[in-house]
Amino acid sequence: MKSMTVRTYPKINLTLDVLGVREDGYHEVEMIMQTVSLFDEVTVTITDDHDEIRLTSDKFYVPCDNRNTAYKAAQCFFEAFPRKKCGVEIHIKKNLPVAAGIAGGSCNAAGVLKALNKLTETNVGKRKLMAIGEKIGADVPYCILGGTAVARGIGCDLERIANLPRMILVLAKPNFSVSTPEVYREIDAMEIIEHPDTSGMISAIENEDIPCIASKLSNVLELVTANKHPIINEIKGIMKECGAINAVMSGSGPTVFGIFENMKDAYKARNALRKIVRYAEVTKTRF
Repeated sequence: MKSMTVRTYPKINLTLDVLGVREDGYHEVEMIMQTVSLFDEVTVTITDDHDEIRLTSDKFYVPCDNRNTAYKAAQCFFEAFPRKKCGVEIHIKKNLPVAAGIAGGSCNAAGVLKALNKLTETNVGKRKLMAIGEKIGADVPYCILGGTAVARGIGCDLERIANLPRMILVLAKPNFSVSTPEVYREIDAMEIIEHPDTSGMISAIENEDIPCIASKLSNVLELVTANKHPIINEIKGIMKECGAINAVMSGSGPTVFGIFENMKDAYKARNALRKIVRYAEVTKTRF
């Protein structure tokens, strides 16, 4: 049996703007995303069971059926390449928090697509895998692309931009999850007065101006999630008290990340945050 283990890396949103609702019911967004160095490990094994996809995980709360994006990724891969169809076992060693606003499930799906592409010797390019990923979820194409990118449309229209300078980050997730569809429904009922400065953020990244990048962190979905859950702002406050240049929520939340100038302050923040949340980790940007 052929097998491959891949590390699957999540994302953070430096900016996230909601521009309106499209005729198809999806939201028009504009956001800048960045890969970070935390990861899950996904092992994909080709088996002799021609039509069977089996999924397991080391965490009891990870769904191991077709609700899981990694399972859906295998289904979509073989729909795109039926001649390559074979039995597959997928095992997810889950280190990342779930329903956290950092595309933990989407990066698992991206990892399955990449592994199957190699294990079945299909060897299609990244753009083809991204097109398959779009059928699984809006964040999957980005998780295949990785790096620093602007996402537009429903989040699948991707443009690579200059790499973000290497930065020290702390990620912290409160002890609850949020529903992304519910957050978007609630943002529709709100008036967004201040939108992120996407073009300004791109310029700051191109100039490798970390203080300016930090000053332009912005996520309109905080209007919903932080208003309902005051701990979001509490986490941001602790990060800043411990030396963060700035902090913001990622995606629909509830994960918050902060940018730090040195490891000492980052670990100080992590330790302080672990007194109020179960998940807080130090990491870096990844390319």
